[in-house]
Amino acid sequence: MNYAKDGITVAAMLDTSHSKKNGLYPVRIRVTYARDRRYYPTGKDMTPEEWNVLPTSKARQAVAVRKDIENSYQIVRSAVEELASAGSFSLDALNGRLKGAASDTVNTMFRAKIERLRKAERIGSMLVYDNVLKGLERFSGERIRFEAITVAWLDK
Repeated sequence: MNYAKDGITVAAMLDTSHSKKNGLYPVRIRVTYARDRRYYPTGKDMTPEEWNVLPTSKARQAVAVRKDIENSYQIVRSAVEELASAGSFSLDALNGRLKGAASDTVNTMFRAKIERLRKAERIGSMLVYDNVLKGLERFSGERIRFEAITVAWLDK
């Protein structure tokens, strides 16, 4: 379960750096792009020994676990391929796609940042973000999609 194209790699891996209380380790899907990594859970935990025999095991339980991991891998891989083929791949875009972000508009992301700054009582920064958002909305409207931001759009 490895995929690599256009500088993006996707692989299933056993995360031995994060042991659980029961002594098992989580299986994760790792996506690497521009030397930055993101990990996505599969919901499966196992020992290093189980992980090593997983690809060749014919035991019914191991086959079921392998299928579940492959399903998680395929979900991540297809999201990566869709974003890459559209020319809009980034790890943030992938996170938004996989984690069911509330919205994929610049406006929504600005409002979330403004709210975090308000809660942190960083009023000056909050006002700067708020003014930038108001300017963007006057220029392009209430629903600015990330895909709409191009070099030509920025030149305008």
